[in-house]
Amino acid sequence: MRRYFKVASNGFQINLIYRFNNFMFVFSQFFSFGIFFYLWVSVYRQGGQIGNYTLAQMIFYYLTVNFVSVAFGGMDIARHIGDDIRQGDINNFLAKPVNYFNFKLAGVLGGVAYRVIVAILVFSVLGWFFGNYFDFSFQPAGLFFFFLSACFGFFISYQIFYLIGLSTFWFGFIMGFNFAARTIISFLEGGIVPLDLLPQIIIDINNWLPFKYIVFVPVSIFSGRLAVEPNLFLAPLFWIILLYFINRLTFKIGLKKYEGFGA
Repeated sequence: MRRYFKVASNGFQINLIYRFNNFMFVFSQFFSFGIFFYLWVSVYRQGGQIGNYTLAQMIFYYLTVNFVSVAFGGMDIARHIGDDIRQGDINNFLAKPVNYFNFKLAGVLGGVAYRVIVAILVFSVLGWFFGNYFDFSFQPAGLFFFFLSACFGFFISYQIFYLIGLSTFWFGFIMGFNFAARTIISFLEGGIVPLDLLPQIIIDINNWLPFKYIVFVPVSIFSGRLAVEPNLFLAPLFWIILLYFINRLTFKIGLKKYEGFGA
């Protein structure tokens, strides 16, 4: 276990070293929020109404979405795993007494720890600046359940893209597949449009999938649009466990097919 803490610590320090890269990632999220802010303010000023969202609720939704993206996103785990497989670097892990899944997860968690700190500091300032647009009363319990749900969402997202990375065993190169998956998942997780504004048929289908637990559910819990109930945590826990065993099986099957690209 100690070796994984060391890996996580290294992941944290790497993010400290590459501060400019993190700055650009945070800036991109600010830019994205700015676009949505301008869009929705313009819509509501024209007297428009989007579903049952007020302007304050819509602005708060997108600010929280961007917080989740900065704190728990920014990890292109699928690309890293794909590179390990294509370039033969995965052989180094097979020869060591480490679990590849846990090793990669520990490194990502180190980066997440850094970005959570940054996100809290930056978005606290941003939240104060846009406070006049909010229709929100802070509740400590809501904050706890938000972070708990966001952590579940992180583990779901990590395992989905870990699985996409493992598909390199069969496809050899997954850049296009990874990009397409990220785009589709961003939509289905509620990162582009609140899911409760979508047509009912899409909502019904998405309810059977894990994606809404990555962003939409945590954000809706924090904003008070979803009442906290056990199913909001049991369902993502089920997906985490299911995806874990799917990944273990896929990794074992993939190793049998592995040809040691670049080794």
